[in-house]
Amino acid sequence: MRGFVITLDSIIALILAISLIIIVGSPVLRVRPSAWSDAQVKRISRDFLTILDKSGALTRAVGQNSSSEIVYFMSTESSSLCMKVRLSGSNGYLLSAEKSGCSGEGTRVFLSRRTLVSGSNFYTAELRTWER
Repeated sequence: MRGFVITLDSIIALILAISLIIIVGSPVLRVRPSAWSDAQVKRISRDFLTILDKSGALTRAVGQNSSSEIVYFMSTESSSLCMKVRLSGSNGYLLSAEKSGCSGEGTRVFLSRRTLVSGSNFYTAELRTWER
């Protein structure tokens, strides 16, 4: 009888150990590692728009109706972040620029806006940022 109890005890321990391994390795408990936290992406978005505004790139883009300088600034950002800038004025949509290699938007998109004045017109710059 003593050998039977030890065997039953080891079988129960083995079942518990296997169950624990299955539960710990379950995909439900896995968290997708992200290179960027939400707060970092939001901060980068706001900072990026501020840099574009303070450097005069947004005003030049409106004046020249060209987004090439904005695209250049986007290319200097991290390759794991995608961005899309849209400039619109009182007349509606003006121009947009998207970082090369980024097609479609991710599941978590962060939106930042900034207003600017060029001449006597008001414009809105809208930046969408997401992880690749």
